[in-house]
Amino acid sequence: MIGSGSSALDGVEPAGSSEPVGAAGSAKSARPTDPACADTGSVPAARRGPVQTAAAMLDAVRDRDLDTVLDCFDPAEDTYVYLEGPRWTNRGGPNIYRGWRAYFAAPIELRSWGWTEGPYEYLSDSLALVAGVIHYDFLGGGQQRRLPMRMTWVLRRGADGAWRIVHEHGSQPLPDPYGTGDWLPAGEVGGAPAAGFSG
Repeated sequence: MIGSGSSALDGVEPAGSSEPVGAAGSAKSARPTDPACADTGSVPAARRGPVQTAAAMLDAVRDRDLDTVLDCFDPAEDTYVYLEGPRWTNRGGPNIYRGWRAYFAAPIELRSWGWTEGPYEYLSDSLALVAGVIHYDFLGGGQQRRLPMRMTWVLRRGADGAWRIVHEHGSQPLPDPYGTGDWLPAGEVGGAPAAGFSG
């Protein structure tokens, strides 16, 4: 179980790699999977891989297909998501389903989405992690909004063979979380700066 003191991803291999992820979950050997994730809507849930499940969920949000969105989330009580705001978290399939129904009733419309970094996929027999940076275009409250997000999904394979989301986390870097500026010296490689995703 994730969060039990040991890493649930110990020994998990990134897709397309023969090197296992280390105990700390290092991603040094991660390779991006196919970003196209083509035609997720026509693939039955039991035949979708983890990246395709995340993509199918986002396509369904864009297409206003609530049933498919809900089918992409595990209905179990231990399903736990970090919301983009204004609330922090939601736990349990029934509560998450209720949250999605309210989201679809709100004046929010996903117009488009696309990977700008990744997706990276890590697989074991029963758990998978999908991560990357996504650029979203929304219509929110009648206003166009661009929203770049770091996204992470943890998926669990069910008895029916389908991968379903048990954890979702979307976030943006804080401009100066510790009041010290960027701790990485100027000119050193360490990922894209927050300013690069200002939208």
